[in-house]
Amino acid sequence: MAKPKGGAVGIIEALWAGTAVFAATKAKTYTGFITSTVIYGVILMIVLAIGAWLMKAIGIQAKEKFTVDEIKCQAGETPTDNCYGEQGCVMPSGNCYKLLSRQNGSPPA
Repeated sequence: MAKPKGGAVGIIEALWAGTAVFAATKAKTYTGFITSTVIYGVILMIVLAIGAWLMKAIGIQAKEKFTVDEIKCQAGETPTDNCYGEQGCVMPSGNCYKLLSRQNGSPPA
């Protein structure tokens, strides 16, 4: 399975790559490069942690919000209200899987 591109993962990878390149341009020896990478990496983690804390404190935090009514069955599947007692989808093979619970929005056990 291919790794998804972009998003937060791509940004974090770019920051680490930039940290390594910055450390490499400042270092004169391999030991200096490793030391600089560790120091700049720690600084980067501290800055990201402070940024995440500030975003959470301000209320700018990505949250998944959806209801069962927004989730649809895939092509070729039939919606049903009687999949193990809850709303779900019947696959062409006849197997059934439940969608999220209407009561609390959590996945079924």
